[in-house]
Amino acid sequence: KSDRVLHKYNAIDCIATARIWPPLLADAQRLQVYHTYPIDMVVTEVCRHMSKLGIAIDWAAQKRIGERLYREFRESLSKLQSLVDDYEFNPFSHKQVGRFLFERKGYTPTEITKTGESSTAKVALLKLVEQGVDHETATFVDCVFSVRDLGKILSTYIGMTLPHMHEYEDYDDEIPDGLSIGPDGRSHPTWNAHVVPTSRLSCYRPGVQQQPEVVREMFTCEEDNILVGADGEQMEVRLLAAVAN
Repeated sequence: KSDRVLHKYNAIDCIATARIWPPLLADAQRLQVYHTYPIDMVVTEVCRHMSKLGIAIDWAAQKRIGERLYREFRESLSKLQSLVDDYEFNPFSHKQVGRFLFERKGYTPTEITKTGESSTAKVALLKLVEQGVDHETATFVDCVFSVRDLGKILSTYIGMTLPHMHEYEDYDDEIPDGLSIGPDGRSHPTWNAHVVPTSRLSCYRPGVQQQPEVVREMFTCEEDNILVGADGEQMEVRLLAAVAN
């Protein structure tokens, strides 16, 4: 929000780290895992460098992709609203989706949320379709999936703010907040080495590791450079097998 807020956050973070460091160090030594700390620091520095360097964006490609996906988004939304005969219908609202499926169509919810409401998350709707629904309901669910998926891509990778997305319950953690763009015009994802329990790298704003194929052409590199993709398939399992052997 401001440099003052950032500086205050950093100061509190430093104080908290200094206070928890001694007991954490003692535990690491007691558990005989302290020898991994220097390795973690190297990986952390690599993550910091990757975040700082960022990824080049082909803005012409992003604009072209965004316009095409938004047209598909509007078409799916219009089809959905026409189907339910309500041109203010919001497919991001689990209450409105649930009202159509469980009240108007009379289906039984397949899952209940933590708050005791009927879930319209993707897994729950897939279960409903698998149990057998009429053609209208199947079309309705397909349109809901299309609008939600396109909305997520537009919000995350195109940076487009869509109304009512805060009512969508099916995101992993929180509503994605789009590309993190620096003054250099590059996207700067935040890379983490200590978020996933298996210790694999993760990133967000945006999650370039799980980017949909439809947006990949917008990530590019400078002239005379080559963009290389690599995937450590089942790396954790392979490492575990090597250690166990």
